[in-house]
Amino acid sequence: MSGMCYGQKDFIWEKIDSVPKSKSQIYSDTKLFIAEEWKSAQSVIQNDDKDAGIVLIKGASTQNIFFQLNDHIYSFYYTISFYMKENKYRILINNVYCYSGRCGNYEWPKMDCSDSYPGFKNAGMNENRYFTLMNNLKNELQAIFNSYIKFISSPISPSKDW
Repeated sequence: MSGMCYGQKDFIWEKIDSVPKSKSQIYSDTKLFIAEEWKSAQSVIQNDDKDAGIVLIKGASTQNIFFQLNDHIYSFYYTISFYMKENKYRILINNVYCYSGRCGNYEWPKMDCSDSYPGFKNAGMNENRYFTLMNNLKNELQAIFNSYIKFISSPISPSKDW
C-alpha cells in the first residue's frame, strides 16, 4: 500500500515483508537507518523496545512555498513505526499533520493533509499551490519509506559491508 492516502486527512504508507534476517539484526539495522536518516536520532525516537520489536519515531518536515511575494513555511509532524520479528519487518508511516503555517511573523491556517483541496479558507492558498505543497510532502515521506525498504532488504547490513 505504499504511498496511498486514505480518507480526507490522513496519509498512510505501510509495508510488511519478509527478509532473511533475525529479529535482532532487523532491530540493529533499523536503529542504524534511523541514526543515518535523522540527524538527531535520540530526539525523534518516542519508543524503543527491542524485546517487543518496535521502534516508534516522531519526525518533522518543513515545506516552503513562495507566493504573495513571501516565503510561506509549513511544518508537519508524522509518525513512523518500525516493527520486527524473526525474518519479518513492518514499516508504517501515518499521523501526518500540519502543526504550523507561518509567513514572517504571521500565522497561516494549519491545513489538512489531503488528496482533496480543502478550499482557500482552510488552505490559505490556491488549489495549485496546495497540491504542490502536498506532493512535496508526500514525495519526502515516500523517499523515507523507499529508503528503509531498500536498506532493510539488503542482504548484508550496510555498516558491515566495508
